Amino acid sequence: MKKSSPLLILALLLAMACGNSKTAVDYYNAGIELGNEGKYQQSLEAFTKAIEKDPNYADAYNNRGFYAKMELGDYKGAIDDYNKAIELSPGGKDAFSLANRGYAYFKLKDYPTAMKDFKASQKIDPNNAYLYRYMAELMFTVNNPDAACVYAQRAIDLGYEVEYKKQDLRKMMLEHCPAK
Repeated sequence: MKKSSPLLILALLLAMACGNSKTAVDYYNAGIELGNEGKYQQSLEAFTKAIEKDPNYADAYNNRGFYAKMELGDYKGAIDDYNKAIELSPGGKDAFSLANRGYAYFKLKDYPTAMKDFKASQKIDPNNAYLYRYMAELMFTVNNPDAACVYAQRAIDLGYEVEYKKQDLRKMMLEHCPAK
């Protein structure tokens, strides 16, 4: 048997130790970027690696649900992630995860549970523009255009269109809301 060189062994050990120096935050940021690029499966994988690096990373659970699982149609899996994010949040008060979980319930057509989560999120953060966008969509779906128009306008007033660079609410309002 051939004897290995101590330098070769040291080089192999260093290569293994330095092979993956990415942090949970690095994977988290990659997950957001990949999700924004529409690469949902890769986004899922990046967030999963962030969670493997830091199992208590509440934002990674929330955003794995938002940027990956919701986009891939895995609403129940997204709800599991939002539940974990809420569990890890101080006092279980995570307005974004509650709003996102509500939207997952909305996608599953569980409208009462969706609204319950939306209202809980609203109590924690009454200025979350995305929440009001979700609430508007729910109200349009259940044929309550008056409430939908109020929520849609609130989302716009809070900067939804500017912050998220989306015009979907304006389109909904033009179709369903009386002109003011």
